[in-house]
Amino acid sequence: MLDAEKRALEHRLTQQLMSVRQKEIDYMLTCYQSVGVQAALVAGFAIGTMTNIVNPDDVEGGLYFVYFFFSIASIVCCMMAVLIGLYVGNWAPRLALLGPRGSVARAHALMQREVQSINKCFVAGIVFFACQTVLAVWILYRATAHWAIFSSILTIITLIMCVYCWHYLRKMRARFFAEAPEAFNVDAGGVDIEGGSLGAEHSASRPPFKPAALPLRGAAAGPGSGHENFKASAASAEAPDVAAGGGGRSRQDKGNASMPLLDNPLAAATDHPDVSYNHTFKPVQRRSVTPPLAVAPPPFSQHFSSTQSNPPAPCLLVAIPLPLR
Repeated sequence: MLDAEKRALEHRLTQQLMSVRQKEIDYMLTCYQSVGVQAALVAGFAIGTMTNIVNPDDVEGGLYFVYFFFSIASIVCCMMAVLIGLYVGNWAPRLALLGPRGSVARAHALMQREVQSINKCFVAGIVFFACQTVLAVWILYRATAHWAIFSSILTIITLIMCVYCWHYLRKMRARFFAEAPEAFNVDAGGVDIEGGSLGAEHSASRPPFKPAALPLRGAAAGPGSGHENFKASAASAEAPDVAAGGGGRSRQDKGNASMPLLDNPLAAATDHPDVSYNHTFKPVQRRSVTPPLAVAPPPFSQHFSSTQSNPPAPCLLVAIPLPLR
């Protein structure tokens, strides 16, 4: 009966982890689709700009060649991003649904591997499109009297806007994926959700986040019980982190210490092929209880030395002759 309950618990845990995998795959599919749509729009803009500009007689051939080079490079990079998003969105769900055992983890790993590729293609397409726009300005204002001044001013403005966008995106990425999560911990008061402001004044006005202690099975709820001791130990373990960073430890840092299956289920469960792509089965290590060693009695010499104060009484053997008949 215990074995059946254990197997049922393992099946329920596997189903919960599979539901988490499904949410991650759906999220990545949404990201692929959004990047593909934006890449298609940028490619359409690049094609429209390239076809609308006709080669005038007074434009040098080198400038026109560089313009067409950046135009074609932008179109190719954007179309590559569209193709990656299209085929990953078609092949990954098919592998996860119709593949053999372990195909869910394989599809998840392959989708994560292609994220960098589609991002690089999309960013390269944006950069080439910006270069195409700058060269288009130089070609269009070629026939005017002050074409060099106008083109230089517009080029500088374009470069300034590109640098500003890049800097703003880096700051925004740092807010989402900061290396020090205590500074952006909503529970610790680092970010004001309603006001949208960030600073130390909000951290001082809001108490630090402390995780609620879970009741232990078999422990009483009164004072001095196991539940109170567990809360006290959790609060003492959290106090140095609160004093150092202004907030408690992050969920990622406490995942392996408190509840690995609930805090970090994907990293803790490695025994199912659909949950982990590494097909290495680790059996459960059962703790062997060593029986206490039997205490051997002291040797006869020690016993005799310890009883020197009370030596045993001497025994006399007396032989009594018996008459023979």
